Amino acid sequence: MTNCPECRAPAPPDALQCPTCHAPLLALPSGTRLYQQYRIDRALRRDQNLRYLATDERQGQTVLIDEFFPAGSRRLGNLVILPSNSAGARDAWAQQAATWQGPELPGRRTVQLTFEQHGTTYAVLSLPDGTTLRSDVQRRGRWIPGDVQTLLEQLQPVLSVLGPAAGLVTPDSVTLTPDGPMLDLTATPTSPAYQAPEHLRGETLDTWAAVAYSLGATLSFALSGQDPPGPAQLALGIPLPTPPVGTPDTLVRIMTACLAPVPAGRPAQSNLLGAPTGPVVTTSRSAVKVVRAHGSWVTHVLLHGSQIISAGADLSIRVTSVGGEALQRLDGLRGQPTGLTMRPEGLVAADTAGWLHLWRGHQLSSVQGSERTTHMTAYGDDQVLTVTSGMNLTLWNTSPMRPLGAQRAGDQVITAVQALTNRMIVVGTARGEVMVVHPDQGTVTPLLPPERRDAIRAFATDGRDVYFASGHAVLKVGQPQPMLTLDAPVSALQVLPDSQVIVAAGRHIFVRDQAGTVTELYAAQHEIHCLTTTADWIVAGTQAGELILCPTPTTDSNSPSILHGQ
Repeated sequence: MTNCPECRAPAPPDALQCPTCHAPLLALPSGTRLYQQYRIDRALRRDQNLRYLATDERQGQTVLIDEFFPAGSRRLGNLVILPSNSAGARDAWAQQAATWQGPELPGRRTVQLTFEQHGTTYAVLSLPDGTTLRSDVQRRGRWIPGDVQTLLEQLQPVLSVLGPAAGLVTPDSVTLTPDGPMLDLTATPTSPAYQAPEHLRGETLDTWAAVAYSLGATLSFALSGQDPPGPAQLALGIPLPTPPVGTPDTLVRIMTACLAPVPAGRPAQSNLLGAPTGPVVTTSRSAVKVVRAHGSWVTHVLLHGSQIISAGADLSIRVTSVGGEALQRLDGLRGQPTGLTMRPEGLVAADTAGWLHLWRGHQLSSVQGSERTTHMTAYGDDQVLTVTSGMNLTLWNTSPMRPLGAQRAGDQVITAVQALTNRMIVVGTARGEVMVVHPDQGTVTPLLPPERRDAIRAFATDGRDVYFASGHAVLKVGQPQPMLTLDAPVSALQVLPDSQVIVAAGRHIFVRDQAGTVTELYAAQHEIHCLTTTADWIVAGTQAGELILCPTPTTDSNSPSILHGQ
C-alpha cells in the first residue's frame, strides 16, 4: 500500500486515483494539457501503459491517449521518472506506435500522433464508437455461429494487409462499431490464452503464425463465451469448448487450423479463409436473391442497366449481374469508400484517404484532394461533390478529374448528402439540421432547424419532394410529423417515381405505399447499410458483404401490412 499525498489515506500501489479523495496518484490529473492541443479528461486504465480519455481542443473531438509508463515509474508533478533500464523498452514502444501511423484501413484503428513530453512518450488514438468483443459477450452472451463467421470474414481483409503488424487478436482488441469490427492495434492482451505455444519457448509473438493463433482463440471465445485453455493447458489434454450445434464446418476448420500447436500448421496470411469461391446465390424468399459479393460490409451500391456496382469495406468495387454472376472486380481504392456514382466518363468513387477515382472500363485515373473525404454525391451532368473531414464542400469536374472550387459548410458535422434534380444539393447534419447547398453560387442556406431530431442519415427524392431519415423516423420536408417510425434506426432510403418509399432499417427492408401502409419486403440475416432502386429491382448491401435483390413492388401489391405510418 501507499499513502495519498493529499489526504494521506492508504491506496493500492497501482491505483490511478486516491480511493478516498480521488486525487491523482500515478495518472495525470484531469485538465492537464498535452502537446498544446489535448486536454486530459480522466484516466481509464493501466496495463503496460496509462490510458486517458482526452479532448482534442483544435478538432473538438474525443480521443484516447496512451502514456508510456512501465512498472517502476514515478511521477513528480507531471514529470515522469522512468526506471533506469527502460530506455530500450521506450524506444520499442515509440517505434511500434510509429508503425501504426499511416493511412486508415477498414477494420483497424491507427495512431494519429506520437510525441514526447514530460520525460516520456505519448500516442494519440481515435475513440472507437462501439464496445469490445469481450464486453459484448459478457453483456449478451456467446455469439451465434453465423455472426462469428461474419466476424471472421470482416477481419480477414485487414489481417491480410497488416500481417504480423496486426499484433495479437483478442476479445479486447476487437472493437464492435456500427461500421463493423475494428482492430485496436494498441490493446494490451489480458490473458495468456491468446499467446501462441512458441511464446512459452521464449520466441517472439510478432509473427503471422502468432497472429493466426490468437485469431483462432478469439473465435473460440466468441463461440463459447469464455477464454479458451492456454497453450500449456491444451498440451496437457484440456480440450477447447465444443462449438455450438450448427457451427459451419468451414468456421470449425479455420479455427482449429489457427490453433495448431505447430506454426507451420496454421493458415497462411494470404489464404486465411481458404481458396476463394465464386458468388453464392441462394433463394431466401420467393423471387429474392442473396449474392455474396464482398468479403466485408457493402458500403455503397448502384444499378447501371442490368449490372449491380457495389463498393465494400474490403477496398474493392465489384460488378455483378442481376442474375448473381460476378462480372468484374475493380481495385484502386486507398481507403474505405465514401461515395460511388456513374458519370458519362465512367465510374467515379471516393475514399476516406481523400482520393477520387475514375474507371473507364479497366483504365483507372486517380487524384488526391487536400483532405479526407467523408461523403460524395453526383452533381449536374459531369461533376461530383465531396464533403471533407474539415466540413468543406468541394466540386469536382470528372473529365478531366480536377477540383473546381470549395466552400465551407460551417461548423456543422455533415452526416448525409444528396444531389437534387435541379442542381441543388441537400446536406444533413449530426444535429438534425437540413441545409440546401448551391455549389454554383457558393451558398449554404438552412432548410430545416434541428428541432430535437437525431442525426440525418439518408436523403431521397422523387423529383418533387425531399425525404430524409432521422433516427428511427422517415420524414418529408414540409410535413412536421414523421411518415413512419420503425423499431430500428433507418440506414438507407429511396423513393420510387410512384411515391413508394423504400426503407432499410436494421436487418429489414420496408415499403410505404401512397396510402401510408408499410409492408416488410425482406428480413435479412445481417444489418443493411445501403440501398438503391430502379423500376424493376431493389438492391441492398449488408454488413456481411451480401447483395439482396428484391423485385420492385407494384402499387397494387396485396402484401400483408405489419405496421402503419404515423
